[in-house]
Amino acid sequence: QVQVDQTAGKLTIRACKEGEAPGVVSIGNKSTPEVDVHRSGDRLVIEVRLTKGWLFRRRQGASTIIRLGEGSFEQVRIDNGYGETEVQGIKAADLRVHVGAGTVQCLLTSGSLDVSVGAGKVSVLSHSGLARCDSGTGDVLMDIAELAAGEYKVDVGLGRAEVRLPAGGEVTIKASSGIGKSRVEYPSAPEPAMTSVRVTSGIGECIVKARDAGAGAPSRNAAFTAQPKPQRPGRAAAASRRREGEEMRVLQMLEQGKITPQDAADSDRFAQAKDV
Repeated sequence: QVQVDQTAGKLTIRACKEGEAPGVVSIGNKSTPEVDVHRSGDRLVIEVRLTKGWLFRRRQGASTIIRLGEGSFEQVRIDNGYGETEVQGIKAADLRVHVGAGTVQCLLTSGSLDVSVGAGKVSVLSHSGLARCDSGTGDVLMDIAELAAGEYKVDVGLGRAEVRLPAGGEVTIKASSGIGKSRVEYPSAPEPAMTSVRVTSGIGECIVKARDAGAGAPSRNAAFTAQPKPQRPGRAAAASRRREGEEMRVLQMLEQGKITPQDAADSDRFAQAKDV
């Protein structure tokens, strides 16, 4: 069992690649993150805390990468107060992700998945197993690679809800929107089917359709089919993106062992790394 808690910022949890060891690397640009890793029986707890400067400005949060060992876990629970959360290649009988405000992206996960976001976008891409997604305000995309018996559920207060299912499944489908359109483009099986899908949106569009069988593995930047309105970034936005890119480059170099935590601190960043 694994429990991950972070105050705020960018949080990435992924399975170890070949030759890698489990570990935690975290940096902050205003204060040094406090990283606590401890075990209690068969439970591993990872906590990343910032003592100041995270509440109102996103870029003052921590940027953290957590590498977990290969194999399947009994339970993985992830809690990020505010910011971006990405889960890659994690297999767990019970996988739960909660974010107060921000975005969640789950890539190639497996097991029973439960994602909840108070305000923000949720993307579940190429998941195998049951899944439930809940967003108070924000779009939800659920893309299922392998169906399981049970109920798939998407509940959105304000936003667009889209579910993509593998072709040929025997699924009972119910989709409803209080204010908005509902489109079911996937053949619904008569009740009672072993698998069911329930999609609801208070204000927004609901869609259930077949996924693209010819699509390869999803990319980290996979997005909704809807195209965002073009915006002209100002100088402040461009500078923020450059700074974010610099921080992630420092974080990756620290994770790969190319620089030390002291080197990261000397480059006007504050970092902490620990083995799991």
